Amino acid sequence: MRTFPSYVAGKDVESDRHVYGISARAALEDTFGALSLKRRLEAGESGAEDDPRVVGRCALADPQTVQQALAAAAAAQPEWGRTPLRTRLRLGEAIRRRLVATREEFVELMVAEGRPRTPSYAEIDGLLHIFSEQTLSWCAELLHREFSHDGRRIVVRRRPDGVVCVAPPQN
Repeated sequence: MRTFPSYVAGKDVESDRHVYGISARAALEDTFGALSLKRRLEAGESGAEDDPRVVGRCALADPQTVQQALAAAAAAQPEWGRTPLRTRLRLGEAIRRRLVATREEFVELMVAEGRPRTPSYAEIDGLLHIFSEQTLSWCAELLHREFSHDGRRIVVRRRPDGVVCVAPPQN
């Protein structure tokens, strides 16, 4: 079964609890059966993980994992704050490469969850635009600008406050 663990401090963190995605087709064909399957799996019952109605699952972070994530974010902040802008922007470039490489996989997951194919492609394409060279270049201009006024050099520079914790959405 497709499983998405938590990601903390550069490592996948497994969990014994998950949120399960059930295919839209299963929910439409047998709503109560599909919801019952989802509830049983999320209650920890085993034996139905290979059911074709299950699209995948996302790990639920326990309090210890949440604390590890917060500690890792706090520990990463000083280094991230010192990281040059060009290096930070490469993160956007890496996200874009990953989106390009996994575009079809993302679309298939969205379709399985009930999103129409065309809007699914449009959503991924929108993310590709957000992480495009042009958008990243524009962001770089907002984060660091230098200009002269009355013979003085003026620098407007924005520095990162810290690391962002992400909790992905679930249909």
